[in-house]
Amino acid sequence: MNQSHCYYKAIMELEENAIETCLLRDEYEEIDFLDEIDLLISKKNKNKALEILYKLGWENLDKGLFIPHKMTFYYLQDRQLCKIDLHFELVDYGLIYMDAEAFINDTTFKNGLRVPSRSGWLLHVILHTLLGKDKLSKKYHQRIESLIQQPKVISDTSRLINDYKLSAVIANIEDISTAILTDKNYVSQKKKALKKHLIKTNLRNLFSSIYQKVIWPCGQLIGLRRGLTIAFIGPDGAGKSTTIDALTARLEKSFSIPTRTIYMGPWEYPILYTSKLLRRIGANPLDVIPGADTSSTKKLKGLVKRYLYYINTFFEVWSRYLIKVLPRLLYRRVVLLDRFTYDIEVGYYNTILKNSTKFRGLIS
Repeated sequence: MNQSHCYYKAIMELEENAIETCLLRDEYEEIDFLDEIDLLISKKNKNKALEILYKLGWENLDKGLFIPHKMTFYYLQDRQLCKIDLHFELVDYGLIYMDAEAFINDTTFKNGLRVPSRSGWLLHVILHTLLGKDKLSKKYHQRIESLIQQPKVISDTSRLINDYKLSAVIANIEDISTAILTDKNYVSQKKKALKKHLIKTNLRNLFSSIYQKVIWPCGQLIGLRRGLTIAFIGPDGAGKSTTIDALTARLEKSFSIPTRTIYMGPWEYPILYTSKLLRRIGANPLDVIPGADTSSTKKLKGLVKRYLYYINTFFEVWSRYLIKVLPRLLYRRVVLLDRFTYDIEVGYYNTILKNSTKFRGLIS
């Protein structure tokens, strides 16, 4: 492992301050190349761990308001965004499913890093999949196939299932396979059963479930975890669409950040009836008004249409924002805007505008 990598430095600093850490699902050999890692520490060390991470330059991304017992930190190293999901309990969907202290105590060291026992890792990945995913991630297939062939791992995992009273959900660990964990119907059925079981057997999970049902919709409604918008502006052919597509792929594939693209330019795809009506009667902001040189009436009509176009643009773009953009921001999406109102300060499509400079600036 690269000892100068931000993950390694963070973990070593925590361990040197007597804060036991444990990589959850990630392979220790690969963490230099990962965009994010999941790290478990004891909740009794929470404040001290946060102090150390802040001191090392890590920034907080999620304080755990919506999903208690978990926080997210990020660090920019060599133009790569690194992320740590810091867990204080083994929690998914707000529900605690294994004992964090016992999990940490049952660890071994690999290349200086604390990693789960084979049985602990296996049960953790199974429960994490059943609770938080629709199917098993492909990156776990090979290791799970290897572990379920080992009698010692199977017997130890069976013991853990009994210890956590999970036999009502996972009757026989020997029936588990990558094939069954990639069956969405199976995972969906088990998800419901596991959630019900965890709430029934753990009072903390009951309160956590109620808390999430209350705080999640309220938080989304008032935008406590609001997303962000990024506008791409430029002439036709500048590469806006290509850049938007590339950024969308990067955000969704590498960081699992839901991303949406909305056209917000003042020229196309109107949603207001007034915008469509003005287009039908030929209203536009162009400098040249046909027939204005020979008819004052045509000039007056052209000016009226021009300023109606500008005023309507204000309401058109705000309507799009309120209807198409804001709801996605409240659900913490990244919204990429193809063009923006600022286009009106420059031109109409690819034609430069010179009229009404101050008024266009006011509208934008």
